[in-house]
Amino acid sequence: AILSVFGVSVQNGQIIELTEERAVSTSPNVFNPQVSSAHPITSDIYSSNGRVWIAYSSRLQFKSDEELTSLGVEREDLLTSTEESIFVTDLSQSLEAALQTAEKGSSVVASILSKSVTKTNEEGENINDTAKLLLSASGSYITNYLVEDLSKTVPLAYAENNKDFAINSIANLADKEGLTIRKEITSSTYVPTESQITIVSTIIFGTPLVIIAVGFIIWGYRKKRK
Repeated sequence: AILSVFGVSVQNGQIIELTEERAVSTSPNVFNPQVSSAHPITSDIYSSNGRVWIAYSSRLQFKSDEELTSLGVEREDLLTSTEESIFVTDLSQSLEAALQTAEKGSSVVASILSKSVTKTNEEGENINDTAKLLLSASGSYITNYLVEDLSKTVPLAYAENNKDFAINSIANLADKEGLTIRKEITSSTYVPTESQITIVSTIIFGTPLVIIAVGFIIWGYRKKRK
């Protein structure tokens, strides 16, 4: 129902990217889409020549421009496949068969839609506002799914700019800037110096010995008093 209000739907199927430098050679349904240079969510990713990796993506379908206008909806595409890509609805067929029958051309993977709405404030007055919907035809970019052709250990969510796209999307929808919640997966090994090892060893082994010695002294003192 919400998608209908914004004039958009998600079509079942998969995008197969046939532009070699944008797809995994053995899995063309794992690819990095074209990134918009204009929108704040993706402009930094675009300017840094960054990539967002997507796996097994369906595609977005929109009502006509006239219908979107009548709904008060403005559309900005964020991620799209290239004109060389195809969209396959019959996933049981081979790639060779799909090339003969599938629809060829650019598909929209993610888009942000803005809709003019009217809401009532606390004083009961109607005021104009804007509702935003960011819709992606694939959630794989932010999952822990492993694509072995990319990495045998790093989840897809950590591939290149995937986290940036997710974080920027949240920040934009919340009208925030500079939102940073990412967790790095890099690790480093701490190597203590000899003096640090000596200090730590003294604390670990020396403190219990001192406590034991004090205990014996107190015990001996009390025994003498008796």
